Parts: sequence; C-alpha cells; structure tokens
Amino acid sequence: MPSLVEPTVAVRKSFLAAMREFADEGRAGDDTMIGRDLARWGDRWETDGGFAAYVATVVRQREEDAPREPGRVPCTTLWWIDETTYLGRIAIRHQPTPALREIGGHIGYDVRHSER
Repeated sequence: MPSLVEPTVAVRKSFLAAMREFADEGRAGDDTMIGRDLARWGDRWETDGGFAAYVATVVRQREEDAPREPGRVPCTTLWWIDETTYLGRIAIRHQPTPALREIGGHIGYDVRHSER
C-alpha cells in the first residue's frame, strides 16, 4: 500500500527511473524542486555516496539552521512510495515568503509520469 515516508536510500533504483521520467518531460533546470534537483544532483545520484548525500540534504532541509539558497525556507519533504517503488513526493514549506504567497504556496508535489 502506498505511503508517505521520510526520504530513504532504499528506493534509489526506482527514484532514478522517476527522475529520468521527469527529465524526459523537460523538467531539468526548471525553477521547481524537481528541476533544481535534476540540475544540481542528477550526475551524483548514480553513486551510492552521492545519492546518500542527496537524501541527507533533503531530510535536513526541514531544520531551521540548514544551509539553503537565498529566498528558500525550511521544508519537510516526504516521498510517496509503494514498498520500494518511488511514486512521487510532497513538500511542505514551513513559512510563506512574498514569492510563495504569489506562486508556489505552502505545499508542492510531484508524481512521476508513469504513476499519474
């Protein structure tokens, strides 16, 4: 049964397949969480260490003192998985900014193309 979980290295294989689906949609480098992750982390996900570092960074973003880009706010990200299959994610931003009030809001989500 699908569930929301803290990001985990256990779903790496299906996560990589999902990111290829997002890249095929033209999301690499767009100004979304998926687009930024594809641009910044895509070449590092292929190694165990690179993927583990990515997961740790995503989990840490919920902390107030975590390093982040200017204009970004603390954010809890949960992955939607079915056993070891990555289906998508939800991001819950902890506080609004003027930009988030206009575009983006408190909650963002992505569902891989094959699971829509």
